[in-house]
Amino acid sequence: MSTNELPVALSPLLSLAAEWALPTEAARKEKRATSTMEQLKEFYDRVHPRVVEIGAHLDRYPMGSLPRDQERLFQLALMAVEVAMPIEFYRLPDLPPPAAFPRDRFLIATV
Repeated sequence: MSTNELPVALSPLLSLAAEWALPTEAARKEKRATSTMEQLKEFYDRVHPRVVEIGAHLDRYPMGSLPRDQERLFQLALMAVEVAMPIEFYRLPDLPPPAAFPRDRFLIATV
C-alpha cells in the first residue's frame, strides 16, 4: 500500500484525504474554522459513520509505531474529531468572540 492509499475497505474515504488529512492540530483547527458548515457536514457525514471501523483498523498497530502509509487514515480520524463539535453542538465552524479563544492560543508544542 502506498502513502497515497487507505486500506481497501476504507478506500471510499481516499477522495477526502488530500483536503482533510492534515498533519498538525493547528492545520486541522484552521481548516475547521475556515470551512463552511456545508463542507464540515459533508466531511462529517462521510467519515463519522466509519470512525469505529477506522479505530479498529488502526488498533492493529502498536502505540507509537503506526506505519507511514496509515498516517493519512489517522489524520482523517483526528479531523473527524475536530469537526464533531461544530456539527453536533456549536452549529458554527468556529466560536464567535468573546466565547472563542484565538485558534493559536493553545498549541501542542513538540519537545
